[in-house]
Amino acid sequence: MRYLFLLLGIVSLSLLPFTGVQAQEIPDDQCLCYCTGDKGATQDGLVADSGTCEQFCESESRSILQCYTSGQEELLPGNNNLCWTEADCVEEIVETHNGDTPSIWGEQERKCLQGRGYCYNPPGTLNPYTGRSATAQLGVQIGDLERPDDMAEYIGAIYRFLLPVGALLAVLMFMIAGLQWMTARGDASKLSAAKTRIGTATLGIVILLLAYTIAVLIDPNLVSFNVFRVPKVQSVIYLDGANSCENLQQRGAEILPDTGGCGDVASVVSLENVTAGNVIIGIEEKDQCTYSECASVYERCSSSGGTVTPECVRCNEVHSGALGGTSLFPSERQCGDLSLARDPDFAALDVNYYCEYVETQYFDGVSDFCAEIVYPTKTNGLDCDVLRQDYGENCRAYDFVQAHMNGSYNEIDDIEGTDGVFPLLDTVCSSDPCGFGGPGESCYVFSLDGPGYGFDEVFANCANTNSLYGFDDCVDKDGNEADCYLAKDGFDPVDILAIKEFLIKLIIHP
Repeated sequence: MRYLFLLLGIVSLSLLPFTGVQAQEIPDDQCLCYCTGDKGATQDGLVADSGTCEQFCESESRSILQCYTSGQEELLPGNNNLCWTEADCVEEIVETHNGDTPSIWGEQERKCLQGRGYCYNPPGTLNPYTGRSATAQLGVQIGDLERPDDMAEYIGAIYRFLLPVGALLAVLMFMIAGLQWMTARGDASKLSAAKTRIGTATLGIVILLLAYTIAVLIDPNLVSFNVFRVPKVQSVIYLDGANSCENLQQRGAEILPDTGGCGDVASVVSLENVTAGNVIIGIEEKDQCTYSECASVYERCSSSGGTVTPECVRCNEVHSGALGGTSLFPSERQCGDLSLARDPDFAALDVNYYCEYVETQYFDGVSDFCAEIVYPTKTNGLDCDVLRQDYGENCRAYDFVQAHMNGSYNEIDDIEGTDGVFPLLDTVCSSDPCGFGGPGESCYVFSLDGPGYGFDEVFANCANTNSLYGFDDCVDKDGNEADCYLAKDGFDPVDILAIKEFLIKLIIHP
């Protein structure tokens, strides 16, 4: 447990303000004075030195936060990425054991500008990468607490546990003092000891009952224990000329003309309404931006293939060839930029999208493509539900997924790349997006090139890892035996046995 708290402490120390939203320049011979109080930090102007700043803050019945000198502009309270407004904090929804839960705003923070404070994850927050809670199991349960989320909850539980324990001890002291009094039999020293014990117990229980009020008067954080909690860091958005006109408009910039298509250039007219807080402005009025919208949701506005003017293009349209190709040259980066998964319209759909680069084995640079992986239709990506209904829940189902490239459709196990690999089949099969691999196993590409035989569907299959020959011993996701559906491949049982015998001989005696 102590290692957990040490780690939390180190993390909290590392979360220092680092952004540069405010670009205010401070003269070398002056410092920018900030005073602070219960209502937060305020900028009180340039002064000669920190002593002058401290005197001014005291005259205002506040304390000095800091007098920032030249080179410390990025440390100004307005640039503190730990400071949130209450609205921004509660709108930050995180996944917990109890479902989606708003973040917790920690009230006004003295180090933040007025109306801003620290923001914390709610109890039971799940790690977004592992889906598990980062809580630690206590060796000794404290009340009802078994798994504290942070040090604040741990210390708070101890505090709440000690309150009734302290009250019980005070009552016990009263009982002992009473017995001393009754058995003193007129002994002055024993009576004095009993009276002292009663007085001490009375004082202790009064302090115990008033502890909360006293702590609040000293510092509210003493009862909330926020000093032990790790605050959330706001994301930083950097706006410059590389942002599209649409993106700048969403952040409040005024653009003329206010509409445009892919590649259209416009000018930034005003930045007065740009959202502040966690936005760094790296663009000025009269600077230019470029529109990036396309008429079809399946297209992307792209210019990363060497063309000067951006154009709207769909993944399956990009190809190269000696007899003609597109202005965008296919590459891993280019195909990745055209992925449909980047569009928010598809984010809520239970469909897997791939835009993959295919470098073929035929004449270097002549037949390279960006390919969309689709099933069952030509436009909607890989639908696992339909694939499951058609071919069951085993790895062989991925053989029937298709690739759409340059107007043609082919099953992905028929598309051979360079060096005898099947890039699309390997991408889908190894990632197993539909979860068809059985318990404790996965999917893999089984390929075999026999004498006199080229690669085809029979010798390049997506198979369960317990399959020796690539199309036998199929199991579903529950580990039950599944049909490898070879009859749907166009083979009858006699053909299946003949192929299997051939493969056995080929593997044992190549």
